[in-house]
Amino acid sequence: MPGYDVTTVEPVKESFSCPHCRRLLRQPIQNQEGYRLCQECCDLIRRLPGGKCEDCGITILPDSEVYPDKAARREIDSLVVYCTNRASGCDWTGPLASLDTHTTTCPHKGVTCPNEGCGQVTAAAKMELHLVECQFRLVECDYCHSMLPFCQLPVHHEGECEVYPQPCEQCSQLVTRRDLDRHLEESCSLLRCKVCHTLVSIHYC
Repeated sequence: MPGYDVTTVEPVKESFSCPHCRRLLRQPIQNQEGYRLCQECCDLIRRLPGGKCEDCGITILPDSEVYPDKAARREIDSLVVYCTNRASGCDWTGPLASLDTHTTTCPHKGVTCPNEGCGQVTAAAKMELHLVECQFRLVECDYCHSMLPFCQLPVHHEGECEVYPQPCEQCSQLVTRRDLDRHLEESCSLLRCKVCHTLVSIHYC
């Protein structure tokens, strides 16, 4: 990975900034010319044509030697930084070396809703509430017992659910959607005259 994208509590030495990615050095190395770079940035420059980066002007030939800068790494690891979720309300500060451990359990880190179709990113501490209200949470249809996203329930009831109760257009009796045609043919208490279209009460023997 390139350098650390973090905010330090105190100003950082300019020599701890990678000249290639312009971030705080990650796994710092030094080359024979004395340049400090991130290990990944160094590897990237080596693979460029001629081993030269046109943006930062640094040249690292494939056979040139580089050395891990252990002293710089110790200093950088001890720098006090803010949590990367500071903008979301986290007030944690601590050594850079502890940042990954903290962010793993930080209650302010962004977590993506697991419900298919949602994709909303919410602070971990608020995810439980979001899951209760999420429009894409799975719910059970009260009539056919199918499981589907909450936001699709009205459409499901309006045209898909075969056992959703609908009023008969003639007698107003509630009948399941799948039984409506049979009800009109066999058991509806009103019959519409095919000539004058008047509803007539009938009795079945």
